[in-house]
Amino acid sequence: MQTACIMVRKLLPALSIAILAAISCPARASEATFSKDGNTVFLVALLEEGKLHQIDVAKKESKTIALAGELAGKAIAGIATGKDGELLLAAENSLWQWRPGEKEAKKLVAFPKGYQVWDISCVTLKLGDAAPRIFAMAYKDDQPALLVKLPGKSGFLPVFCRRCEPGSAPMATSQGRMFMVANHDVWETCLTEYDAEERGESEQAGVLAGCRIAPLAMMNTDLANSGAMVVRHVVPAGDRVIALCGGRHLGALVEFAPPSKPLYIGNADEEHPDLPAQIALMRKCLESAKVLYDGSPCDALCVHEAEGKPVRVFWRQDLEGDRQWMLREGDKAPEVLGKDSAE
Repeated sequence: MQTACIMVRKLLPALSIAILAAISCPARASEATFSKDGNTVFLVALLEEGKLHQIDVAKKESKTIALAGELAGKAIAGIATGKDGELLLAAENSLWQWRPGEKEAKKLVAFPKGYQVWDISCVTLKLGDAAPRIFAMAYKDDQPALLVKLPGKSGFLPVFCRRCEPGSAPMATSQGRMFMVANHDVWETCLTEYDAEERGESEQAGVLAGCRIAPLAMMNTDLANSGAMVVRHVVPAGDRVIALCGGRHLGALVEFAPPSKPLYIGNADEEHPDLPAQIALMRKCLESAKVLYDGSPCDALCVHEAEGKPVRVFWRQDLEGDRQWMLREGDKAPEVLGKDSAE
C-alpha cells in the first residue's frame, strides 16, 4: 500500500502539468459573428478551411461559402463584424475585409511579425467614437498577448498587460464597458491609450486596466481529472454577460449580471476596487449567475443586440457529436438552427 501511495505521489506532478496544459491550451473564440442587422450568422466552418457557413436566422437555412483568392483553403483564425457591417477575418497572419457577395476578401493590414492571432474583435470604446478599435488576442513565443489597431494608425500595436494573461479579444457594450477573458476568468477592463510621448520607443498602444469580476473557472484535479473548465470567451448580452467555459471534454455557458456601476468608465487607471469591494462585487456576480448550457464542448459564441429588439445569442454545442447550431432569442428556450455537416 505504501509503495502504491508513493507511485501516485510521483505521478501527481506530471498529471497536474498535463491537466493544466489541457485546460489552458489556446482555443479560438471568435468563430462566429452576427451581421449588423442580426438576421444572419457567419460561422467559420469547423472541418473545411477557407469556408464560412452563412446562416439565415429566421428561415433556419444555411449555405456554405468558399472564400476565393488568397484565402482559398486557408485557415480562418477569427471573425468579427466591422462598424459598417463588413466582415473582418484574421487569416494568413493578416486582417482581411470581406462583404457577402464579393468574390475575394481584401487584405487590410498584416499582424506584427512573430504573433499568432487566435481571436479578434471590433469595438467602440466611447459613445460617439467615429472609428472603432480592432483588438487581436495572440501568442508570441508561446506567451499570450493583446494587440490593437487604433483609429488613424496603419497597423497593430501591442498593449501593455501587467501581470495579466489575456485569453480573448475584449468585447464592449454599447455604453463602452469592456469585458474579456484574462487569467482563465472574466474581467472588466479598459484600454488607456498612450499619447505619442508616452508611447516612446516602445511603440505600445497603451495599458490594459481591469480586475476579475466573476471567478467562474471550475478548477479541480485528481487522477481521473473528472471535470476542469476555464473561461474561454466572454460576450456582453444586453444587461447581462455570457461566459463560455471549456475544458478537455466539457463545455458550459454561464450568464450573469455584471457590477451595476461601471468599474473603469470615467475612472482613473489606478482606481481598482480594494479587496473587500472586489469580494463583494464578485459575490453579486456569482449570486446572479445562471447556467445556460452544461455538457460537451461548445464554441462560436456571439451576440446581437439592438434597441427595442430581444437579444440574440448564438453558439455551437457538442463538438463531439451533432455539432448543433443554437439560437436563444430573449428569454425564449434555445432552438436548433442547423448543424455542421457530417465528417
